[in-house]
Amino acid sequence: MFYLCFLWFFRGEGPEIELDYYNFEALNIPKDHPARDMQDTFYIEDILFLRTHTSPVQVRVMEKSVLRCGFYRGKVYRRDSDVSHTPMFIKLKDCW
Repeated sequence: MFYLCFLWFFRGEGPEIELDYYNFEALNIPKDHPARDMQDTFYIEDILFLRTHTSPVQVRVMEKSVLRCGFYRGKVYRRDSDVSHTPMFIKLKDCW
């Protein structure tokens, strides 16, 4: 992945504890969407929780930088409780 930085790609990183705005609102996920349910998201407080995908990092980068194509890697958390899933996994997202 390091060589992609030389090809004008940006490596974005962000917090694992995320605000509602970055994880849902800025991505146009409505308030009644199933992803916001308590059984799908690890809530810490009303508007604070463990991020469910890496798109909040992309939103943060787009707010601060002109350079937007890149890749975003990080831990994400979802309430999956069966043998084939774990509640934490690494996700890689690219944006062209």
